[in-house]
Amino acid sequence: MLRKILGLIAGFVVFVVVVTVVQVINGLIFGMPKPETLNSPEAMQAYVTSMPVGAFIGLLVSYIVGSFCSGYLMKVISKWDSMLLPLVMGLIGTCGWAYTITQLSHPIWVTIAGFLCYLPFTFLGYRAAK
Repeated sequence: MLRKILGLIAGFVVFVVVVTVVQVINGLIFGMPKPETLNSPEAMQAYVTSMPVGAFIGLLVSYIVGSFCSGYLMKVISKWDSMLLPLVMGLIGTCGWAYTITQLSHPIWVTIAGFLCYLPFTFLGYRAAK
């Protein structure tokens, strides 16, 4: 049981780290919002609206890679064949995305693609570790 809990915690941590690293790289390529933008919902929405397509693709790639790495690490640590761990982690990511899009409007294609990132790629990472 401890390995399963540690696997889920480690999976969440690696997801956050990977997503953060990829999004920082994405920000270095396409530009980061100014610090004062982060404190204003209107300014942040304007920033998101002005993002180029490549920045949105980088955003989605961060979720895909983070989800895959998360699933992979969960399997390595837990050594459990049940798909419950990737399901939980995928649902956490999906709920996080649902919250994000309620706070900041994204293009419809990004919104839909965002929902397709977490569960499938967490499951793929988990299966790849077998």
